[in-house]
Amino acid sequence: VRRNLLEVQQGKEKQEAVRRLREEKKFASKVQKEVLAGRQNEKKKLLEAVKKHRKGMPA
Repeated sequence: VRRNLLEVQQGKEKQEAVRRLREEKKFASKVQKEVLAGRQNEKKKLLEAVKKHRKGMPA
């Protein structure tokens, strides 16, 4: 009986660990997407600023 309870408890712990890893992976993916979007936004702003600066300069 003890062995059976121990096996059930270990199974639950493994499931919990797998679930936790899955959640961490999802969170990491979300953070990575936000970082990439931020970089793209900064690059776009910089390019627009460069274009405006070039237009303002005499030829």
